Amino acid sequence: MSDESLVRSGLGDARSVLVLADGLSPARDAACGALLARAAPDQLNVMAVTYNRGAGAWIDHTESALGGAPRSIRLVDTGGGSEADPAVGVEAPDDLTGLEIAIADPLPYDDGTTVFCFDSLTALLQYVDTDRAYRFLHALVERLWSADVYAHVHMAPGAHDPQTVVTFAALFDAVVATDSDALPSGVDATVVADGEELVVSWRPRFEPEGNA
Repeated sequence: MSDESLVRSGLGDARSVLVLADGLSPARDAACGALLARAAPDQLNVMAVTYNRGAGAWIDHTESALGGAPRSIRLVDTGGGSEADPAVGVEAPDDLTGLEIAIADPLPYDDGTTVFCFDSLTALLQYVDTDRAYRFLHALVERLWSADVYAHVHMAPGAHDPQTVVTFAALFDAVVATDSDALPSGVDATVVADGEELVVSWRPRFEPEGNA
C-alpha cells in the first residue's frame, strides 16, 4: 500500500481536510503531497491558492509529490506573481471575492479527479479577520464539495489560540496533524506519508463556540 493510499485509508471518505502543521516542514509537505495524489497525474486536475510559496515553487512541489505533471493545474498566487503563465492567476491576498471567483471559475471539470489546496489559512488571517475568513471558508468548502473536489487547507496551529483552531476544524470532514497535541479532538488513526508519521481525527467531536 502506497503512502498516499495509507493517508486516504486513514481519512475514510473525507473530502475536506484541515492540515495542522507549523512552518514549512517535510511532514507538512508529505501530508500535502499525499492529499494531492488522489489519482495518477494524467487523471488529476490540481487547483490551489498559495500565500506561502511562489507559483513556481508550488508547482515544483506538486509535480514532485505527484511524480509528474498533472492533467491540468490552476493556481492562484496572492503574492503578486506574474500573470504571464495562463495556469496562474493573481489575486490580492485580502480579496475574498476575487479568490472565490478564481477558484470557482473552472469548476466542475468534465473528466478526471479534482483536488484543491489552500496554503494557508494562517496566512489569510493576517489579512482578514476571523469572521470574514470563516464565512469565506465555509462557503468555499461547500462549493468544492458540490463539485466533487477533494480539498485540503493548511493551518499553523501554533499561530492561533485553541478556540480558533476548533472553530475552523469544525468545517472539515477530518483533521490531519503532524503532532497529536495539535488535534482539537482524539486520534482516530495514525498514518505514514513519505516516511513522516501523521495523526488523523475524523469529523471533529466538538462544537465550536460562536461560529456554529
